[in-house]
Amino acid sequence: MWTVDDSTFCEYVESMLGTIDSVIEALGGATKVAELCGVGPSAVSNWIARGRISKGSFFAVREALAAKGLEASPAIFGFKHSEEARA
Repeated sequence: MWTVDDSTFCEYVESMLGTIDSVIEALGGATKVAELCGVGPSAVSNWIARGRISKGSFFAVREALAAKGLEASPAIFGFKHSEEARA
């Protein structure tokens, strides 16, 4: 449960990068992201096609975004909100 008011939470969520394309763009393109994560460009293409970034690349992407003052929605990595996971 959140201890902040709903408007603060909404502002926080809205400030997150919400698409794979926005994450890739923020990090300099598919080739740069592939290098950052130690995968080939085809892996990044697969992420785009599947609609989520590999959970194995979570920490590398998260740290690179944080260095730029950015954050991505956990849903981009296939993580679900606890209420969605229970459904």
